[in-house]
Amino acid sequence: SVSFDDGFYYFSNSNSLENTNLVFYSEIEIDGSEHILLSIYQMNHIDDIVKTAATVNLYMFLVVLLILMIASLIYSREFSKPLLYINNASKKLSQLDFSEPLLEINSSDEFAELSRNINILTVNLKTTLSRLNAQNRQLSENLITDSKTENKRRDFVSGMSHELKTPLAVIQASAEALQNDIYDSKKDKDSALELIQKEVSKTNKMIKDMMNVYKMEIPDYQNEWETINVKNSILTIDSTLKLLYNNSNILVSLDLEDCIINANRDNIETIIVNLFTNAIKYTPPGSKIEIKLYNTLKFTNFEITNYGTSITLEEQNKIFEPFYRISKARTRNEGSTGLGLYIVNQMLERYSSTCIVKSNKDSVTFMFKIKKK
Repeated sequence: SVSFDDGFYYFSNSNSLENTNLVFYSEIEIDGSEHILLSIYQMNHIDDIVKTAATVNLYMFLVVLLILMIASLIYSREFSKPLLYINNASKKLSQLDFSEPLLEINSSDEFAELSRNINILTVNLKTTLSRLNAQNRQLSENLITDSKTENKRRDFVSGMSHELKTPLAVIQASAEALQNDIYDSKKDKDSALELIQKEVSKTNKMIKDMMNVYKMEIPDYQNEWETINVKNSILTIDSTLKLLYNNSNILVSLDLEDCIINANRDNIETIIVNLFTNAIKYTPPGSKIEIKLYNTLKFTNFEITNYGTSITLEEQNKIFEPFYRISKARTRNEGSTGLGLYIVNQMLERYSSTCIVKSNKDSVTFMFKIKKK
């Protein structure tokens, strides 16, 4: 038994709880009289309570564990959402796919900071790649242009050397004949000297045309632009060439408007002179040439038509090539270099223009347009 201040208790059977009672004994005073308080409780009820409490605790543990697992799953999903979002964006970024919009995470934690850094990286990478692509395209275009220019230059030099061979051969042969005193009469000597002068003049003209082509390849040369009235340039050229076409009894008709453009004066006058002299050269005596200059909404238009001649379709496709001549025997005798129309188109390229030729049975028209100032 175990005693305490108000009494004591003991087990009626200490060998087995199955038939054991818990006995509580105490002496108390009630209304001045002493009484004995005796309480008996069967121990098998306590065993049931302990078992029930253990079962309840087990169920409570299972419920709490289930709640914790569900809460952990929900929290892990919410926690991993921004990570998955950022991971998908990073995968597309690694594949240089910029089709998706920038990351948007409405928070102030580490994920938000990481997304901002990825956004900055995406923008910088996209901008850099765009610049690289643009530079690569420009480089490819430049390489193609340089290749075409180099081929054109090679063909031009080859053609130039070929064209120079004839006058130089004539000059050399005539000079050697004079040096060796082959010619007996003064008339033959004068004819040889005249032929040399003619070939020298032809060579000088060819070199001058070649210099015009060379000037077009100088970058600074195209910056010498000014405001000009094309009408005044045509009138000046017409007065210079008047004697030439009057001697051939060619009638020239001018229909000119005031046309103001921003251009290199030498370029424009060279273009017009080449077209004008070309028209005079191929116009039969007694025929006519018409020159028109007029404005449209955005452009200045130039047309020159010479009558009494025509150009075949095949020749129309070739006349702007360097050293091409329609009538090779005639134009060579007249000192043609075959560069006039080639120079015309090369100069017009500076103004994003080109010379167009049209022909019927009795006339040929050359035309071009340049953007107005």
